[in-house]
Amino acid sequence: MERYESIYYRGGAEISNVLRTVANHYIGMNPPEPFTFCAFSREGPGWDRNGCLCMDLREKLPEAKQGENACAAFRIWSDSEEEKLFEMACFGPARLYVAGEMVFQSSVTEEVNVKHKKAFPVQLKRGWNDFIFCFSSTASGFGAMIAPEEVRWHWLPFLAPFTEREGCLGAVYSQAFPGDFRKIKPDFCLGGSERETGLEWFPQRWSGEADGNREAAGGHRWEAVFGEIEPGQRIYGKTSLRGDGREIMIQTGAGGTGTCDRVRVWLDQTEILDSCQEQKTACAAAEGRHTVTVMVERSGRSEKGNYPSVEIYTEGGPACCEMPERICGATGDWMYLGPFENSVPVFRPEELTLNRLYDTGNGGTYWRLDGKDNWVRPCLQNELFGRWNYPLGVTLYGLLQTGRHLGENGITQYAASHIAQCVQMQEYAMWDEAVYGYPQINNQLCTMSMLDDCGSFASAMLEAYSEIHEETAKTAVKAIAMRVADHMEHVQERQEDGAFYRICKDFFMENTMWADDLYMSTPFLIRYYQMTGDAVYLDDAAKQFILFKKYLFMEREQVMSHVYDFKYQTPTKMPWGRGNGWVLFSLSEVLAVLPEDHPKREELLAFFRQLSEGILKLQGGNGLWHQLLTHEDSYEETSCTAMFIYGFSRGIRYGWLPDEDRRYRKAVQKAWEGLTKYAIDRKGNVYGVCRGSQYSFTPDYYKYDLTSRDNDTHGIGIVLLAGIEAGKLE
Repeated sequence: MERYESIYYRGGAEISNVLRTVANHYIGMNPPEPFTFCAFSREGPGWDRNGCLCMDLREKLPEAKQGENACAAFRIWSDSEEEKLFEMACFGPARLYVAGEMVFQSSVTEEVNVKHKKAFPVQLKRGWNDFIFCFSSTASGFGAMIAPEEVRWHWLPFLAPFTEREGCLGAVYSQAFPGDFRKIKPDFCLGGSERETGLEWFPQRWSGEADGNREAAGGHRWEAVFGEIEPGQRIYGKTSLRGDGREIMIQTGAGGTGTCDRVRVWLDQTEILDSCQEQKTACAAAEGRHTVTVMVERSGRSEKGNYPSVEIYTEGGPACCEMPERICGATGDWMYLGPFENSVPVFRPEELTLNRLYDTGNGGTYWRLDGKDNWVRPCLQNELFGRWNYPLGVTLYGLLQTGRHLGENGITQYAASHIAQCVQMQEYAMWDEAVYGYPQINNQLCTMSMLDDCGSFASAMLEAYSEIHEETAKTAVKAIAMRVADHMEHVQERQEDGAFYRICKDFFMENTMWADDLYMSTPFLIRYYQMTGDAVYLDDAAKQFILFKKYLFMEREQVMSHVYDFKYQTPTKMPWGRGNGWVLFSLSEVLAVLPEDHPKREELLAFFRQLSEGILKLQGGNGLWHQLLTHEDSYEETSCTAMFIYGFSRGIRYGWLPDEDRRYRKAVQKAWEGLTKYAIDRKGNVYGVCRGSQYSFTPDYYKYDLTSRDNDTHGIGIVLLAGIEAGKLE
């Protein structure tokens, strides 16, 4: 960033202006968006429990002969040019082409052992990226599995290609065909029509003509969607139409001789028909869009396979019905729900939304579409709104506090709505995982296995509880908090002394303790203590600092090592800036809640002062601290600087730090001025934030490999929190 572009050059370091600029820039770049709802065929390739898309063509094309070939394809949208790592495991010979270039070719090692995964980079361009696979059938198998590397962190939705399937979720695969596998190179365009490829593609699409018996109006297709349901069960259909002020007519027809199915119809929220016989009713429809909801309750006297028809007319003929919700890739004009047991109360139209899972009385269910096994699935296609991960946890915490500090409810509600969107759909997300193998939303929360997955975001969730107004969301917050607390207290790995650590078997971080995990755990634990009044959680939070200090504190430097590696029984002795920031930040959170008479309070206060003294000595000339605190030749890093501002400011304000000579106050002022001069520009962009880390025993990794990123969510929220605390000192 050029000096001329800095927010300091244009407006100085005035805190409220900086907070407002950074917060509004982030919100403007990441506007609130709902989940994307996509059509998905259960007959297509699915995902396994590890998040791999499983294209097992031996299962999908059982008639294919050995030596025959097939293709598969999907598309990925990218908002920017970036390199992504993927992993593939093969059932047999496989090649992958992206943008026409081969990026993966299996070797015999992969072809004979599906457990052998191979990682490879793919350079994604901004816009659509076409992935086309070529497979050959052998005795070992036919097809492959693929996922982004570290899939829980780098989840990407795979979307169907071709204009006929635009917006659908998942991959497609072709018919089997003969030929020399070595000479096959696909040259078709995934953005065009599948007819132009000369191949037949699966899963088969529902077009309305293949099934026959389409109603003259409305297109109700109960049998194709539900098959035969039991007497007393209920099913729902929903469509929409545009009124022009004239009457619309709704006619129900018997499904067969002697049928006595009960049919109820609502126009918007008004019930206009309730009958067990053929009936026709008319009502006025004002100009604008209207929703038609139909419920059918199956009678014991109904003929098997015969459902009542529901036809909708206007004065000019059959009504032109439309899909009542935006479902990407849907080809019909109705959505369906059920079947429900008779014990489940009848839903009113306003209760039939996309934002919940439904209890059938015999398990969960969600919306379906026309045809066999066509369902609706919510997807996350926005990288930074509606996502659950730990950097966004601290970002949202910063935005919540900024909105409160400035008295700007729009900022607070932006953060609260992000959190509410995640928690409201968590029950659905767990069902999605159980049914489809891997969830398209809240994937880290659903597959929770470590503190990174839960603590940071769950802490922000509890902080936002008072700002969330929907009762369903508030109930979900409590349920999720209980699950996270149970994970920390009873599931999360601990050393014999009770210290959190990471087992992560067969992963690079196997058998390690990270300074980061104090932030991933203790802020949540103290908020859960405040919510429940159970001191077990507060005591655990206090204890973790004492234990982590034993393993990670570097006595001579008076700062923390990033990681302790139990494989080698040694700390790495790398004083990573943000790792120390997590510790000081989190310790200030705990001390602010810890009672004066708590038995560990004095020990924690001594640790806070000792760590603060060590950090203070290492402040750089520009006011910022360095990526590796003891290495002045490492770059100046924004997120650790912000966390040290936060910790020092609280230490002064609460009286934890001796500041008669104003050393800490001057350090805060110098650091805040440094951030506004070197890390924040006049538009609110935040620079110099270290990206998410691995760990190393060598300084070169932190100095040269672990680079910074602009507007990285590891830093934005903490910059806001630093400004708030620095402002309170004034």
